[in-house]
Amino acid sequence: MTAATAAPIVHAAFHTRIEPPLAGRDASPARRLRWLADEAGAQMARLRADVPAPRWLPFVCTTCMSPMLTGRPGDCDALDRRLEAIGGLRPIGWLQAYECAGWGYALRFAGLHGATRHVAISIIDADLHDVFAGAYEKAIGAVGYGVTTLAVELPERAALPECGGPHPNRGFTEFLHSIRAGQRAFGRRMTFLPFLPEAFASVAERLIGRELLAANRHAAYGHTFGADPWIGLIEWFDALRPASAQTVTAGAFAYDGYFTRCDFVVPPTLKTALRVQRSDVAPGIGGVGDCA
Repeated sequence: MTAATAAPIVHAAFHTRIEPPLAGRDASPARRLRWLADEAGAQMARLRADVPAPRWLPFVCTTCMSPMLTGRPGDCDALDRRLEAIGGLRPIGWLQAYECAGWGYALRFAGLHGATRHVAISIIDADLHDVFAGAYEKAIGAVGYGVTTLAVELPERAALPECGGPHPNRGFTEFLHSIRAGQRAFGRRMTFLPFLPEAFASVAERLIGRELLAANRHAAYGHTFGADPWIGLIEWFDALRPASAQTVTAGAFAYDGYFTRCDFVVPPTLKTALRVQRSDVAPGIGGVGDCA
């Protein structure tokens, strides 16, 4: 950042952790989609109530949602309609190609191409068909699932996220170099990274400095895809309850070699929510109906 730019402001961060199997072992994929739409819609409705704004630019980001959903425009459209019916906002698009780093690309797109200064991001990851967990865990270790909603304000001349990639076989290294470059340019500050297995976490600690890193909650959550740094920020904020605005760094990298890094202002008025949703309980916003 320079004197002519300002960091984006995080006004709300909500996360609901899913205890699989989503909506129960016998739930159909359609019922699971309805559950996700209801949960994301409920979080969006709360976001709009807690953070009044004249206009929002909403996105959905995902890493592991089934291509049987994301590859079918009709199914995505049905879920978007239900999100709009419950939460009052219809996503302008889904970002999946950038995987865990998608939220950074969404913010960058909003800053470069949108006139709206308030961005709403839903991060939705679930194993709809109970088939992906084994492959992910073999490649990256324990994983978790959940629904996350962020409210981010982009000030005029906002300092947008740095986004890079794909960097085959070196996305993690490029990501850490970006974090270090940011420290040199803008100062050392609390940093929220993905939750990492020990081998990766130890490398991050050596290169960035353990004292600057928020707790690595991999043992508790597994790797919860793009939600990890935001879960960390929620836990940090709820424990600290800072009396003044804090500037922090959040970042993520993707298995396919993308990464994002951004500094954010966290005001003392940040709205947070962090809960675990049991598999046999519907979202607390009413009945579960059809997405259509």
